[in-house]
Amino acid sequence: MQLVALLFFLSSVTYAQAAACIKIPFDIPRQSADQALIQFAEQAKVTFIFAFESAQGKTSKALRGEFSRYQAVQILLEGTGLYPEFRKDGVLAVTTNKLAKTDGNSSEEECDMVKNSNKTPLLTRLAAAIVATFSVSAGAQSADAQASSRPTALEEVIVTAQKRAQGLQDVPISISAFSGDKIKDAGIPDFEELSAYIPNFSVSENTIGDTISIRGINSDSQAGGEQSVGIYVDGIYRGRGVQSRFAFLDVGLIEVLRGPQGTLFGKNTIGGALNITSAKPTEEREASVALMHEFEHEETEIQAHFSGPISDSVRGRLALLQRTLDKGWVDNSYYNESTPNNDEWGGRLSLDWDVSDVLSTNFKFEHSEFDITGAPYEVFNVGGPSAATLRALGVEDNIDGKSKIGNSSPQLDIGSNHKMDGDSDELMFRADYAVSAGVWTALLGYSNYQFVRDQDVDYNPLDVLRARDSEEFEQRSVELRFASEAGGRFEYIAGLYWQEADLETGLDLTLNGPFASAALGAPIDLPWTTRRNFLDQQSDIFAAFAQGTWTLSDTVRLTAGLRYGKEEKTADQLASLFDPDTGVAITDPDVLNFYSVAVLEAVPHQFSLDRTEEDVSPSINVQWDATEQTMLYASVSKGFKGGGFNSIALSADPDEAEYENEEALAFELGSKTRFLNGAAELNVALFQVKFDDLQTTQFTGSTSYIVTNAASAITRGIEVDGRWQLSPEFRLQGSLGYVDFEFEDYRTAGCTAAQIADGGFANGAACSAAGTNDLSGRTNQDTPELTGSVSAIHIHDFGVFELTSQLDVNYSDEYYAAGDLDPNIIQDSFIKVNASVSIGPNNGKWDIALVARNLTDEQTFSYANDMPLFSGTHFGLVQRPRTLAIRGRLNF
Repeated sequence: MQLVALLFFLSSVTYAQAAACIKIPFDIPRQSADQALIQFAEQAKVTFIFAFESAQGKTSKALRGEFSRYQAVQILLEGTGLYPEFRKDGVLAVTTNKLAKTDGNSSEEECDMVKNSNKTPLLTRLAAAIVATFSVSAGAQSADAQASSRPTALEEVIVTAQKRAQGLQDVPISISAFSGDKIKDAGIPDFEELSAYIPNFSVSENTIGDTISIRGINSDSQAGGEQSVGIYVDGIYRGRGVQSRFAFLDVGLIEVLRGPQGTLFGKNTIGGALNITSAKPTEEREASVALMHEFEHEETEIQAHFSGPISDSVRGRLALLQRTLDKGWVDNSYYNESTPNNDEWGGRLSLDWDVSDVLSTNFKFEHSEFDITGAPYEVFNVGGPSAATLRALGVEDNIDGKSKIGNSSPQLDIGSNHKMDGDSDELMFRADYAVSAGVWTALLGYSNYQFVRDQDVDYNPLDVLRARDSEEFEQRSVELRFASEAGGRFEYIAGLYWQEADLETGLDLTLNGPFASAALGAPIDLPWTTRRNFLDQQSDIFAAFAQGTWTLSDTVRLTAGLRYGKEEKTADQLASLFDPDTGVAITDPDVLNFYSVAVLEAVPHQFSLDRTEEDVSPSINVQWDATEQTMLYASVSKGFKGGGFNSIALSADPDEAEYENEEALAFELGSKTRFLNGAAELNVALFQVKFDDLQTTQFTGSTSYIVTNAASAITRGIEVDGRWQLSPEFRLQGSLGYVDFEFEDYRTAGCTAAQIADGGFANGAACSAAGTNDLSGRTNQDTPELTGSVSAIHIHDFGVFELTSQLDVNYSDEYYAAGDLDPNIIQDSFIKVNASVSIGPNNGKWDIALVARNLTDEQTFSYANDMPLFSGTHFGLVQRPRTLAIRGRLNF
């Protein structure tokens, strides 16, 4: 096929050396790739070549904003099947060789290339371009060989932490970013596994939901509470902890933003935010199918995606996931079951429609379901008055993969120690309308989920206690914002946000009263009793926000932002006690009086609640480009977490059902550096965050969790992230986090079981009120002082095949697993080693991999606490032991 090449060159425009390395403003609409490349050459003022035949019939992305040329051309050509290759002679070649996509230089090398190119005489440059033009066909084989060499510089990571596409190194926030490819290659299934790779960040499953912690600040362990770390998927807020349990599905990028993110993301990001971007529809047709099987626990996962154009202006992507786990890692001898057993599946349909050159729309619908039987609970530290009884029943005293948990009575038996099923839906619609001054964006979101969960919550083989809880949640949101064109002396983003949410959550806790009477030595005969707690809550949020960046000089930028928010919450709350067989209310005053202070710890009541709160979240930061490769920044921001209502209200006093908002003032100093000609990056952040009216969750010692504003705290520390491309074949990356968390004032912390018993208190609330467990000057739960991760990736070529090896080493210091800092519930420090080896052709058509996780077979738990009603004994939720899986993947 005849090949015609087009040459663009710059002769009359002279750069200052600094101008070669700063970002350039672009304004290129979505259009045919050949015309887009012509405009790119004119606006970027570069010398480059491309083949008309390869670009015709392809459509480029729109490119508006300020980018480096390397970053800009990657965005412009995304999904077209065209790839940039920066050559040492000062020419940018655009080819169809996919390997060339990663063969370009870093932005620093590109700057050096352009500087050298600008010093080249015009005739020399023209001659080189002419030679290149007529050598495209004859030298194709040589060019392909050159393109097959891997980069010696790191690719730039593009994030949207400030609601714009920016290079991670340009954003004045402590960020860790993980691509979808990294998640797939490492076999990371969910947030809990991902958190091991990220400093000062943890996700742990518990009996209520998932607890997400950043820099020692975590969310409430009760259903009515707000999150300390917000989760955003394609711009839509996921406001409930259980929503983090759904498996990763066709992820494009995950950004972990540490520190308050109130200005642009809103309240309930007082610890930070998770910003997740789904994989997008592509310009070219593509598909993949991946199958994973784990041998020891008989886990199978199938993922597939299909993507490409539907018409000239519409593109679609369908992603599917199914995962089954048939054999868990804890054997429960009571039911002769291995726990857990999981079955989950999900699907997502995404559509992109370019209505015109200035209007584009995106639509997404996602559905997920899960069904779980059994939970990996184990009992340890058997002690207290019931120790002999528990040991006689076969309850073991250590973490060894064995348990004996169940009930036999019809009022309590569920056929397992745990059952849970649920589903969720999420819809997103986005429209972007470009005008001369910037881009208008409208973002509409809808999400819902529901689940029902049954648990044996005495965690032993005695017929004592069963819990059934459920949630139904529905959320609608609208965001309208305007982002100015990037690249001017002043750029800004401003918008309005509205959100409406409905939550219904209930808990039925059924107690074998006759057994409890005998075991506890109750002064009266207690009947079979169910305690029901129910919360029906509605919330409305309105917010307005703005953030602007002033370029004070070529090297200094000042950014300031402000968000005003108002939330109204109303709720109907109920607590009742009734016979589980008949549904008739318990009315005996002696029984009610006993239950008000012990065991079920509740007084029947029903009342309506309402609260209104307003917040202002300002932020300001200064950036200084100390060198062409180093950016320093300093920031101050204020965070805000909303108050609310306890889903389990024990008292008949409505004031005790409500808790107030908490606030944080954060300071951060950071640096982001690229060196070794772009082959290495090192990002460092120093932080200090002061919290007032900190919301704390207290376990009452028997059967309940409550939230109060009981503390003030300060957390300070350091975070380090780095990457180093040692050679074209070998890359290292790592992270390190240190956090020093201290409660400045926390005199009414929840008490340990030993403190309640030794003090002769009727319940945990009385012990807490007496100030027995003063945690002032102490740390928080789930807060290891030191965390770290190191990964090594090596690619070896032999013929047309690649052998890719990866080794991950993750470390966590010891930490308290319970909020009362019980010294008997400490997770020891540990090192977990993960590894994978894959082989496949270098054209990426397929690969086969072995993936091993927790090679050192560390025994760890994600959550632990006192065993309800059995003082002195503890239980924990055990994490996965060593696993080995095989994975195969086909790409079409």
